[in-house]
Amino acid sequence: MEVRPALARYVLSHYAFNGLGAAVGVVSLGLLAWWAFDFGTATSIGSGAIAISFADTPSPARHKLREMGVALGVMCIAALSVGLALDSPVALGLTLLALSFFISMLTAYGRKALPISFAGFFTIVLTIGVGGGTPAEVVRHTLLMFAGALAYGGYALVVARLLALRTKQQALAECLGEFSGYLRCKAELFDTETGLDAAYDALIVQQAKLTDQLQVARDFVFREVRDDRAARLAAVLLAALDLSEYSIASQTDYDRLRRDHEGSDLLMFMRDLVRKAAADIDELAWALLNDIAPRRGVNYRAERLAIAHELRRLAEDEGLEGHDSLDIARAGYRRVLGVVEQTEALRRLVERPGSLADLPESLNLRPFLSRAGWGLRVLTAQFKLESPVLRHAIRTTLAMAAGYLIAQNLHYASHGQWILLTIAVIMRANYSMTIKRRNDRVVGTLIGCLLTGLLLHYLPEPEVIVAAIFVALAAAHAFTTVNYRFTSVAASVLGLLQLHLLDPGQHSLVVERVVDTLIGALLAHVFSFVLPSWTSESMPRQAQALVRAMRGYAEQALALAPTAGAYGLARRRMQESIAAYATALRGMLVEPDRRRRPVMPLNNLLAAHYVLASQLAATRVLLREQGAAVDPVFAGRMLERALAAVDGLLAQAEAFAAGKSDAPADIARPAVAGWLVAGADASSDGSAPPDGAARAEGATRFDGPARPDGETGFDGVARSDPPPLTPEAEALVERLQAVIDMARRVTVRACQLGAHCAEPVAVAAGAAA
Repeated sequence: MEVRPALARYVLSHYAFNGLGAAVGVVSLGLLAWWAFDFGTATSIGSGAIAISFADTPSPARHKLREMGVALGVMCIAALSVGLALDSPVALGLTLLALSFFISMLTAYGRKALPISFAGFFTIVLTIGVGGGTPAEVVRHTLLMFAGALAYGGYALVVARLLALRTKQQALAECLGEFSGYLRCKAELFDTETGLDAAYDALIVQQAKLTDQLQVARDFVFREVRDDRAARLAAVLLAALDLSEYSIASQTDYDRLRRDHEGSDLLMFMRDLVRKAAADIDELAWALLNDIAPRRGVNYRAERLAIAHELRRLAEDEGLEGHDSLDIARAGYRRVLGVVEQTEALRRLVERPGSLADLPESLNLRPFLSRAGWGLRVLTAQFKLESPVLRHAIRTTLAMAAGYLIAQNLHYASHGQWILLTIAVIMRANYSMTIKRRNDRVVGTLIGCLLTGLLLHYLPEPEVIVAAIFVALAAAHAFTTVNYRFTSVAASVLGLLQLHLLDPGQHSLVVERVVDTLIGALLAHVFSFVLPSWTSESMPRQAQALVRAMRGYAEQALALAPTAGAYGLARRRMQESIAAYATALRGMLVEPDRRRRPVMPLNNLLAAHYVLASQLAATRVLLREQGAAVDPVFAGRMLERALAAVDGLLAQAEAFAAGKSDAPADIARPAVAGWLVAGADASSDGSAPPDGAARAEGATRFDGPARPDGETGFDGVARSDPPPLTPEAEALVERLQAVIDMARRVTVRACQLGAHCAEPVAVAAGAAA
């Protein structure tokens, strides 16, 4: 099936719709104010609308109201204080420092505060550009900005309400689009011509993107589910989350599959089967994005028949019946088949109308939504020197001070505030993010200046310029949270064309813009080394959080009957921790060589966690498929014993990652299968498995696991041989064996990482080199 171009998807996304809505709102409000008042009044009103529009990011209406309310307050403070200080360079400098520090501290509230922070800095720069006046004129200008911002805010909230269902569709479609990309990466794991490490790296990167998009979809789709149409979208997203679990569960034994069946048709057909599932989901995403019925589903019959034939050939012609390689191939096919079946179930939900009755009455979607807290305690907690937020605020303030001094001494000081704006948009909480923003800003500005120069040379007509301003404004908003380089291009075109309309006689605007951007970028780079926040220094904390989230997920995954809400939240935290760790690891690679920690142990820990998550998800899928085929009492006791082992191992891993435990000479591998069965048999005589503190101790010291020979149980009590296991019980024991083995590998990787983290960063980096 056809895979739609990324540009076509983006044009129909809620990001593009938000950008278009912002451009319509700002331009319409400005033209209306110009028609009703004079040009100066319209400029002030339009300035307020433009500034607050930067805080109008794609978010639910309730979040949007809070965020734009905070932005409105920050803007008014900035406009009034800067306007009153414009007559005195010293007073303006001190005001600029205070505002820079305050606005930078807002990043304590997370990603949602970044557009608000930019709106504040933009207001500062805009007010400096407008120029000073009497106190009465400054107050009037601030009130007019307030009125323009308030009017735009009302418009944005009305649009958000009117497009609420459409935005849900778009967010869900974009989520499915990322999931399709995830399955395409997964298919490469079956291709032996692609290195396994490279395939896993690409899969983990795509998993991080999918995790972010899943939360965006949750925040829209799981909110205000009050009618059948909203319920249909919620049911589709819940099915997509189940499909995600099946996909993760299928990511086991790839190394054995590739080693045992390298170059075989079996792996090729499995790859094609997963690719077809990706294409099927891509079609569903396209249908939701366009609000149309999906085309006919993918036919998987050819690949399924071919795989069945290959498995039969391996069993009969090559005599592999009973061999591990054939059993692993069959298990791998069953898991891939589970993904296909879940994809088909997802298609059925998209195709039918849907109803509130599709959702369980007891289902509580509220815990899955992001929280939008703006309490002062979050801000005050950052006033300590080790806080990355405080360090960022100090760096930004010093950089803005240097930029202000340079701007005051430029021969074209009328637009020197562009230096300040460049510094504001580049400076970020850590070095790697600052470098990325610096590169995007410089490249985007150069491209924007080139496009503006070509436009003014070949198409200088006012109508064309006004149309270009509208397109640039829409593009600048649409790409703000997706690709800042595109936003930088659009913002440069927008700013230069606006100034050209105000004063067509200025012929050096493009050159000035380039020079100011380079100066601002250089200052931002230099000051990024002042009280720096290195991502490498946060990696031990990231590793500890990763292990802690995996412990929480294991506790739910190894429960016989976890509640849907508790399990879903634990799975979400685990996926988010993997995504955060992977993002931090990529950020560390941008930092100077002398600051980096050795990459191999960090990457090994991430890979081990990813496989452990796959094993735990496979356990849940197995339990779901087995149903009552396994005695629930027996299964429950085996799960308790497995959880005891896994929790104890991960407790050790957490301590190693935090550097709180000495590395042992070896972490022994237990004879887990016999220990599990004997342990379950012992529990049937009344001995309880260890829990609490004893559980961790009993799980990590495998000094004497019970022998399955009938002599001694886990508790040392003599008893007869346990009864033979059913095939379903054997499958569960084997799965739990794999889970505990992988938990041990996580512990080993954490131990290796802890040994590296105990060294000074520069020494460790040198050793790695």
